[in-house]
Amino acid sequence: AMGYRFVPPAEIGSTGGARRALAVSFDDALKSVLTNAHPILREHDISYTVFAVSEWSDQVHDWQKQKVLSWEELGGMIEQGVEVGSHSATHRDFGGIDEDRARAEFERSIETMEKRLGFKPDVFAIPFGQSANWSERADKVARELGFKTIYAQAEDTRPPGTIPRTFVTK
Repeated sequence: AMGYRFVPPAEIGSTGGARRALAVSFDDALKSVLTNAHPILREHDISYTVFAVSEWSDQVHDWQKQKVLSWEELGGMIEQGVEVGSHSATHRDFGGIDEDRARAEFERSIETMEKRLGFKPDVFAIPFGQSANWSERADKVARELGFKTIYAQAEDTRPPGTIPRTFVTK
């Protein structure tokens, strides 16, 4: 179809992506990814990444139990080849928090994902995704803690050193 092909997000993250290469990713780890998108993407053998907000996937509140994928569901998706990355601990705006709070957000997310999924995430998607939602401090701390690939929105206005994403809604 018009010469486009789907590739794993990690391929674009590591190479910048070839012309007409498309990757699929989802923020917030909502249950609709598993119920609606997953079957279609699996049917067409399309790899994708889900970015989980660790405290949401802990499912403490009723809305989280109803709307957000559990760690068990995410683990099952990983077994089927889905990449899971971090979207922070509480979905904070990193453009408006200090270095200590940013560090705590990353560390809590990493620790929870290690405990619940058995691995340390090295890909991160910026909550809200825009350049105003990120800072040099946050970038420095994220990379110190082991995030190798950081995804942001908007090709032309994203923070330096991040991988561009385009926001698509239904």
